[in-house]
Amino acid sequence: MLSLIKISRFTNDAAGLEKTLRLFQAVAQVIAFHSISPNPYLRARYQIALGRRYFRLLKWADCFVLSYKAFVGSSGVVGVLEVGKWSCLALYNFLELFTLADEEKLDAMGVHESDWATPLFLEANKFWFYGICLSLLLGVVQLWGLGASPAKQSEEKEDAEKVKRERKEWEATRGTIVRKLVIDGCDLLTPGVTTGWIVVSSANVGMAMV
Repeated sequence: MLSLIKISRFTNDAAGLEKTLRLFQAVAQVIAFHSISPNPYLRARYQIALGRRYFRLLKWADCFVLSYKAFVGSSGVVGVLEVGKWSCLALYNFLELFTLADEEKLDAMGVHESDWATPLFLEANKFWFYGICLSLLLGVVQLWGLGASPAKQSEEKEDAEKVKRERKEWEATRGTIVRKLVIDGCDLLTPGVTTGWIVVSSANVGMAMV
C-alpha cells in the first residue's frame, strides 16, 4: 500500500509525470526499432514526446534564474561553467516553445504551417547539446575539487567521529556528482542524434533515456 501511495504521489506531481512519460516514450522508441510494423509505436512515441514538451513550456524561465544566480553567486571556472550551462539550457527551452513541430507544421494540430520550425528545432537542440557538455565539464571540475577522501587527509586527527562524518558527506557529494555525470552522458545522445553529431541507433537513444 505504501508503494502505491508513493507511486501515486510521484505520478501526480508534474515533474514525476513528465519522467513517467519519458519512460513510456523510451519504451515505445525501443519497441519501434525492433518491431516489424513500427508505425503505431512511432506514433505513440511522438504523441508522448509532444505531451512531455507541454510540461516544459516555462522551464526556460527557471533556467535563466539559475543562470543569473550562478553569475551572482559563483566565481572562477565553476561559475563560468554554471552560467554557460544554464544559459544554453534556457535558450534550448525557449526556442522549443516555437518548435512544437510535426514535419513543417508549427504544432501537431496543424494550426499554422511554417518553414522555419524544423530548422529552429535543430538550433534548439544544439543549445541543449552545448548545455549538457558544459554540465559534464562542470561535474569533472567538481570531482577534481573534492580531492582525496577526508579519511586520507585526516589520518592524524584524534576526533574519529568527525572524520567519519566528513567522509560520509564526501562520499554522498561524490556519489551525487557521479550520478549526474552518468545521467548527462545518457541525455547527450538525444540532442547528439538530432543534430547529427552523434551516430547511434534510435534503440540506443531509447535505452539511454531510461
